Amino acid sequence: PNSRSGDIERLAVPALGDEIDAEHRAEELARTCAALQRQLAGAKAKTTDLVAAVMDGAREAAVIVGKPKPVPRPKGKPGKGDDEWAVLHLTDWQRGKRCGEPGDLDYYDTGVCEDRVRYVVDRVLRITAVQRKDHPVPGCVVMFGGDMVEGGGNIYPGQAHEIDSTGFQQVMRASALMAEVVLTLLADFDEVRVASVHGNHGRLGNRGDHAREDNLDHLAYALAREHLRDQDRCAWPVNLGWYERVQVGAWSALLVHGDQVKGWSGTPAAGLARKGTAWSSSMPFPWSDLFLGHYHQRLIVTLPNGAQVRMCPSTESGSVYAAEMMSSRGRPGQSLLYVLPGSGRTTGEYMVWLD
Repeated sequence: PNSRSGDIERLAVPALGDEIDAEHRAEELARTCAALQRQLAGAKAKTTDLVAAVMDGAREAAVIVGKPKPVPRPKGKPGKGDDEWAVLHLTDWQRGKRCGEPGDLDYYDTGVCEDRVRYVVDRVLRITAVQRKDHPVPGCVVMFGGDMVEGGGNIYPGQAHEIDSTGFQQVMRASALMAEVVLTLLADFDEVRVASVHGNHGRLGNRGDHAREDNLDHLAYALAREHLRDQDRCAWPVNLGWYERVQVGAWSALLVHGDQVKGWSGTPAAGLARKGTAWSSSMPFPWSDLFLGHYHQRLIVTLPNGAQVRMCPSTESGSVYAAEMMSSRGRPGQSLLYVLPGSGRTTGEYMVWLD
C-alpha cells in the first residue's frame, strides 16, 4: 500500500511464458558452463585448444543471453562552437583482483571494480553535459588499455591468493561491463569508437610460453565486440597487436598497455621519456599523445617534440604487491580528455578519481 494515498500499487507480474523462457535460458547457460569446464579440463596445457574452448563456450553463453537492440540515436545537443570529441581512457581494471577485507579503506574486488567503472561513465556524461553548454560533443573514443582482467595468478608470487574469480568468470563479466560502458555512451553520443590493446595480466602461462595474442583481454574484447555487433553507431576494429593508433580527424594518438616501458622501484619517468621519444619517430604514423597504464600511477611527461605521454591510474586500490615491491600505493582513477578533430589539439583533461 501507498502510505500517503492508501492506494495499492500495481505489481508487474511476469507472464508464465516469460518465467518458463527465463528458466530455459538459465538451464541452457548452466549446461554451456558445464560443457566448457569439461573442454578446459581436456585442453590441459595446449594453448590453442584452451583458447578455442574458452571462446566457443563463451560465445554459446553470449548467444543464450542475447544481444541488445540498437540504441536509439540521442537527440541533438546544445552548443554552437566547434565540434569536440570526448576521449575516455579505461585501463587496468584488474577485474577479479581482491585486496584487503570488506570494510577496509582500500578494499577492492569485482563488485568495487564494477561500481567504480559505472561511476566513471556517470562522470563522463555529467562533464560532457557541461561541455555541451558551450560547444557540441558528438562523439566519444573509448580506449581499453589492457589488464582488464587480473588473470590466473602467474604474474607475481602469491597472486593466485588475491583472486576472487576464475579466468572464465573474469572474461565473461569484464566483457559484459565493457559492453555496458559502450551501450551507455551510445545513448548520449552520436558515435562511439573503441580501441583496445592487451595487457600482461591476461597472458596464458609465463612470459614467452605462448604467443602474445593468447591473452584473456583479447577474449573479453572479442565477446564484448560480438555483443555490440548490431550497434551501427559503434566501431570497434579487431586489434591483436601491442599498440593501436587512435585517430579523430587531425588528432592522432598512440595507445599501448605500458609494460613495454621497464622500470624499477616506482614509476619510470625517465624510461617513459626515452620510449616516447623513440616511438615518436619509429611509429609509421604521427601522434601527439601517448596513452598507457600498467604502473597504476598518474603521470604526464612532455617530450622534446611537444607530444604528451599520459599515464593513467587503475581502478584498483590496496595492492599489497605494489606497496611492498614498488613502494607505490597508486590512487585509483581513470582519465577523460576532449580534443578538436579540426586542429588536432587537446582542449581539456579531467581525472576521475575513485577513492
